[in-house]
Amino acid sequence: MDENITLTESIIGKWDPSTNLDVRMTSLFRSDKREAALLLRAVADLQRAMLFFSSDELAGDPAARSRALVRAQALMQSAIRRLELELHLLLSSSPDPLDSVSARSSSSSGHDAFSDDEKAPAPDADEDLRAIADTMIAAGYGKEYARIYKTRRKSIVEEGLYRLGFEKLSPSQIQKLDWDILELKIKSWLRAAPPAFNTLFSGERTLADHVFSGTDSILESCYVDVTRDAATALLCFPDSVARTKPSPEKLFRILDLYDTISTLLPSIDALFSFDSTAGVRSQARTSLLKLADAARALIADFESHIQKEASRSAVPGNIIKCLNTRAGLCLNNASTINKFNVSKNARPAQCTS
Repeated sequence: MDENITLTESIIGKWDPSTNLDVRMTSLFRSDKREAALLLRAVADLQRAMLFFSSDELAGDPAARSRALVRAQALMQSAIRRLELELHLLLSSSPDPLDSVSARSSSSSGHDAFSDDEKAPAPDADEDLRAIADTMIAAGYGKEYARIYKTRRKSIVEEGLYRLGFEKLSPSQIQKLDWDILELKIKSWLRAAPPAFNTLFSGERTLADHVFSGTDSILESCYVDVTRDAATALLCFPDSVARTKPSPEKLFRILDLYDTISTLLPSIDALFSFDSTAGVRSQARTSLLKLADAARALIADFESHIQKEASRSAVPGNIIKCLNTRAGLCLNNASTINKFNVSKNARPAQCTS
C-alpha cells in the first residue's frame, strides 16, 4: 500500500492548484482526458490505502501506519482541491438548457449562437461531472461536491430566468403596479413560463438525474436547492396577480395565466415530484384556484354590468358570446385540477410579501 501512495504523488502534485499556479485556470478534464482518468484513479487508490492503514486488524508498526495514513490524507486533500476546481470549471461549461434553444434559433437565422468571448459548452462535460461525482462521493466528499454543484447551477437557473425576461416581484410590489405596467409583466411571464419549465428546469432535472444516478438523496437535494426557489417565484406571480384589485381589463390576461399554468401542470408534477417539492406542486394549484376565483368574480361583475346596460340600450350579442366562450374554456375545466395527484396536506410555497 505504501507503493500505491507513492504512485499517486506525481499525478496529484502535478495538478495541485495550491502549488502549481500554471494549472489553476486549465481544466484537466478538457485538456487531457488521460491525466484526468489518472487523477480519479489516484483518489480511489488513496481511499483504499487510507482504509487499509486505518484498520485495527492490521499488524505492523503503529507509528509507520500512522505516518502512512497522514501522508495519504494530505495527498487526498490535494486531490480533492483539484477536483473541486474542476467542478467549478466544468459546471460553468456544462450545457445551459436554454443555449440549445438559442443555438437552434440562431442556426436557423444564420447567426452564431455564441458571442466571440463566449465558448460553446463542452458536449462531454456531463460525463466528466458524473465521473467526479462518483469518485468524490465514494471517497466521502459528497457534501463538498453537492455544495459546489448547488451554488453554480442555481446561479445558472437564476440567470436563465433573467434571460427569459422574468423579473421576480413581491406580492406587495405587484399590488402597487399600474395596469399598463402589470400587463407588460404578465406578457413577459406568459413568454417565460413555458421555456422555464419545459426547457430550463427540465434540463436541470436531466443533468441531476445523470450526474447523481444511484444516489437518490443527493440527487433530490441538489435539484431541489437549484430549482425550487425559481419555480416558486414563477408560480407565485399569477397568484399575486389574481389578488390584485379587480378590474374588467384584467379578465383575459387572468384567463391567459390560467390556461398557461393548466397546460404546464403535468410538467410541473413530473419535474417536482419529490416530497420536498410538494409546495411547488401545491402552489401551482393554488394559483389556478385563485385565478379561477378572480375570473369568476370579474365575469359575474361584467355580466351584471352588461345586463344593466342592455336595459338601457342594445348591446351586441357577439360581445357576450366572445366573453362566455373564452371564459368557459377556463372555468368549466377548473375541476380538472383534481385529476392530478397532489397530497391534500401539501401546502403551497410561501410567496414573500
